[in-house]
Amino acid sequence: TGFDYATQAVRQPGSSFKPYVLAAALEEGISLRSQWDGNDNKRFGSTEIDNFGDESYGRVDLVEATQKSINTAYYELCVKVGAAKVAELARKAGIPDSVPLADKDGEPNCNIALGGYEVHVADQAVGYATFGSQGDYVQPFVVKSVTDRDGDLVYEGKVIKQRAFERDVAADATFAMTQV
Repeated sequence: TGFDYATQAVRQPGSSFKPYVLAAALEEGISLRSQWDGNDNKRFGSTEIDNFGDESYGRVDLVEATQKSINTAYYELCVKVGAAKVAELARKAGIPDSVPLADKDGEPNCNIALGGYEVHVADQAVGYATFGSQGDYVQPFVVKSVTDRDGDLVYEGKVIKQRAFERDVAADATFAMTQV
């Protein structure tokens, strides 16, 4: 169709955005074993948050909150860490500035914890690759190399990477994600 669904379409990522909240919390020194209220139907100011299936889980640590994708615990975690820090970490992991992670006033809110802002599929893949590369963001490129008909290298893509978050943050977040 000429439309690239990976790089042009934007969709709400839903719970797949929770690892950015987790990594931001870990950067702030919040432990995977810290306890959070995973009960259903919680109110944060004027915002009411429900868990999928209206399930209540009681007190949970961040591993269980990740494993069961508990909205109320993750929203509370975002309130503690700050939506702006979550957006900043997601940017460092690979969600580009061209994708708004904020409301019309330019400020993000904690709906970011539940995937409330739309992103490109390809950008989300790059963000997840940052976890897989132990916290190193690697700028994506499409063409790895080009050779001429004699096999001589004409072009080689350059790997450009930078530290998005520390290795221990990536390891802890990845551990929690693998419990799903």
